[in-house]
Amino acid sequence: MRPYDLRHDFASLLMRDGSLDPAAIAGQIGHSVQTLMATYTHVIAELRSEPKIPGDEQIRQAREARKAA
Repeated sequence: MRPYDLRHDFASLLMRDGSLDPAAIAGQIGHSVQTLMATYTHVIAELRSEPKIPGDEQIRQAREARKAA
């Protein structure tokens, strides 16, 4: 896994968590808000109809799914 992939996953988790605004997420990953919105448009669209899930819960679910596979 490349560092870029980790940053992308981290940003996606933060967006799904819903506890930070886009400016805070952009600051966390070193992007401007404009770059964040352009880069993660697909993630934002996918999450629009999804419930907000805390990051630790998302990680727990992913670990369980990996164990089951």
